[in-house]
Amino acid sequence: PVFCTWSGQPIKDKDDLAIDHAIPFSVLFNNDFWNLLPAKNAVNAKKTDKILSNTQLLASKNRILTAWQQYLQTPELADTFASQCQISLSKAPNFTPEDLLVKFQEINLGFIEFRGMESWGWGEI
Repeated sequence: PVFCTWSGQPIKDKDDLAIDHAIPFSVLFNNDFWNLLPAKNAVNAKKTDKILSNTQLLASKNRILTAWQQYLQTPELADTFASQCQISLSKAPNFTPEDLLVKFQEINLGFIEFRGMESWGWGEI
């Protein structure tokens, strides 16, 4: 089954699946695989163009890592995913999904702290 990256709820029907730009396209203009994660339509509609809070990133850590590992384990996507991560996130020739998550958190935090963008988390007020 596919789970919503942000709520953890199962996505049981393809009509309820949205592919979310984890860092909104309107902010980063990035369609790299690492930035595209499954979400329920209703959750994605609530997130809109907000930046993920650190609390949300920590709550979603395992689901993010699972999605990235699936990209790496899919022969048709693995090389592209690795190249995109190396260019946008890692800069290192060898990296783990956990290394990528650290950079991903830093990018999100930068948008919140330095650009003053609104953060978002599922269930946060």
